Amino acid sequence: MNIDQTIAAYTKLSVSLIRMMLTVINSADVQNKAAELNTLQLSKGYKSDDTLLPAYSSTSVSTFGKPKGRMTLYDTGGFWGGFKLMMTGEGGKMISTDGKFEMLKEKYGDLIMGLNKVNEAYMENYINVRLMLELSKRI
Repeated sequence: MNIDQTIAAYTKLSVSLIRMMLTVINSADVQNKAAELNTLQLSKGYKSDDTLLPAYSSTSVSTFGKPKGRMTLYDTGGFWGGFKLMMTGEGGKMISTDGKFEMLKEKYGDLIMGLNKVNEAYMENYINVRLMLELSKRI
């Protein structure tokens, strides 16, 4: 095999691995797990850096029926329901497809989206296991 053939073979392998990774990342299983973990954090009032969201005001509690305690950014369920794991050049990034996403990010900061270190490590392992299973099907 000459150098051109070797480069072509490695390029084909790289493209196949990237496609396989995108297939795994975009699978309902992985998407649902990432959304579940981000939802769990926000349901407890935590951002991705483990800092807390502000508490609901007494007016929000008495007038609008919000629970006492930390904000969860849950109103109609659209924001949480739109959670999606996207691949970027730097890795994975959580977004919401809900129309309020940009407004909430502007008001509460970029860290409302994303996984804390513990959940990020869990998700990395979760994805790696699925990648290995997918790879084993193709060998």
